[in-house]
Amino acid sequence: MVVCRASPAVVRRRVAASCAVYVAWDNRRGCRYVGSVCRQGPGAADDRLAEHYAHRTAGVARRASWCLLTVLPLSEEISLEAVRVAEGWTARLLNPADGSAHPRVDLVHTPAALVSRAHRRVEFMDPSGVTRGTA
Repeated sequence: MVVCRASPAVVRRRVAASCAVYVAWDNRRGCRYVGSVCRQGPGAADDRLAEHYAHRTAGVARRASWCLLTVLPLSEEISLEAVRVAEGWTARLLNPADGSAHPRVDLVHTPAALVSRAHRRVEFMDPSGVTRGTA
């Protein structure tokens, strides 16, 4: 997790993730916005923040009120669906003042339940390629 000033230049220097959930905070530490990004390249988060600031109607207000940004980098191998689930749960928990088009969350399968189901069987092979066991 990275917490930094909500500036594309600062985010560019501090965050090198192509997939992430991000939270914009105001100067009173109130949650203003929750979003996500999943694009190619390490500058995805700062590019997305710059797009928010360039928005023709909301950009000026965002630049004025978004003081801090929390970026939760995600694995590059994560699916877009999983990124959206993470965004949905983050928005549900933080209840941002701005933005309302967040992905729906599955209230039956909480993040803890999804993580506990995510255990995969991993095969271990010796150097010759022979399977020696699973975990």
